[in-house]
Amino acid sequence: MVPLPVRNRDQIKQDEKNLLEELVRNGKQNIDIIAKNCGFSKQKSWRMIKKIETEKLIWGYTAIFDEQKMGLKHFTLLVKKNGNPVKEKTIDSVISRTGDELSKKIGTQIENSYLVLGEYDWISTFLAKGIIDAKKHIDAVWGDHYDEIEKLTLLQTLMFVKKQNIPNPEKNKLQELI
Repeated sequence: MVPLPVRNRDQIKQDEKNLLEELVRNGKQNIDIIAKNCGFSKQKSWRMIKKIETEKLIWGYTAIFDEQKMGLKHFTLLVKKNGNPVKEKTIDSVISRTGDELSKKIGTQIENSYLVLGEYDWISTFLAKGIIDAKKHIDAVWGDHYDEIEKLTLLQTLMFVKKQNIPNPEKNKLQELI
């Protein structure tokens, strides 16, 4: 099988951009509704979806859930590395995602993980039952990488206003928090 050429953002056609925006807003809808909202035929929409999935413009699909209703809290971990070179073991750990397994053992679940440019070098979001489990998560990160980390900062999310481009339906709770 011949690999498809990789396209950059400027090469993505307007129809595909419209379809991607519709999938972000209404990805769970059936193909007929998605096609209608984009002004396309069902067949055109289906072909475009398969094409952009094959090209990895879409990595996957997910459900957005209310962590609090599941008895979980959402945390963000900010990591600032020190001046020491990153060890090969750390790079392998990030690539192989062994942190996911360690997280499960602690009782937390890594949601997102980002390499960033700025004051911090890495951002990770995760779910935990509470602050004690979140601190166990941080201790595990520190324990594995103490000689590479200058600073760890933990934030707890009080409420999502918007998540994955979807507004939180519990708007009234935001008023209570603010």
